[in-house]
Amino acid sequence: MSVASAPPTTKSSPVLTAAAQVAVPANLETPRTVLIGAHLFRANCVACHGAPGVASFVLGLTPAPPNLLAAGRRNDPTEVFLKIKGGVAGTAMPAFGDALPEQSLWSLAAFLHHSRGISASDFDALSAAKADASQEDR
Repeated sequence: MSVASAPPTTKSSPVLTAAAQVAVPANLETPRTVLIGAHLFRANCVACHGAPGVASFVLGLTPAPPNLLAAGRRNDPTEVFLKIKGGVAGTAMPAFGDALPEQSLWSLAAFLHHSRGISASDFDALSAAKADASQEDR
């Protein structure tokens, strides 16, 4: 049987199943939330995932960490939140659910959804702007 003629599966990924049970905060993509997410991304994610104008510092991870700010990424906020919170099985992506409060995880999800395709100069400006603002929500 070829893949094209195979019957559709009813299984869904654990992330998609869990996503159906998670309520997205109403104010998810406020400028402040995105700003906080930019600061958290620079501090916690750039080493592995890189950023516009900043190469990843890790080599040899299989699979390689994806460029989370690529213009073509979907970055569904709920799926991103769950992957950051619980990690990703079969990859080097650790769970941050015990290391960061949920509000910070949502800020990261908001930043990644809002900032797909961001330029290097805009990333630098956003992640450097009002650094003290992100400290209030950690």
